[in-house]
Amino acid sequence: EALAAAEAAATTLRTQLATAAANNKSAASAAAALTAAEAKVDDLSRALALSQSAVQTAERATAEAKSRADTESARAAVAEAGVDAAARGEREAAAKAKEAQA
Repeated sequence: EALAAAEAAATTLRTQLATAAANNKSAASAAAALTAAEAKVDDLSRALALSQSAVQTAERATAEAKSRADTESARAAVAEAGVDAAARGEREAAAKAKEAQA
């Protein structure tokens, strides 16, 4: 009778040990999955930082290009005004020359 009780207790302990081992394996799997997820979050954070940096670089390049375009536009307007003034001067000089001849 004592032997049967001891065998039953041993069987119960084996079952509990197997359950504990399975739980430990599940916990280890969960820890590995968590570590992998944390690594993925780190990768995504780095990718986001690079993306934000690229956006800032593009914004600076756009602002510089706009500034250059504005400068070129202003230069073209000044040049055009100079050409217009020169043409007006030539017309006025021609008109005065005709008046002087007449």
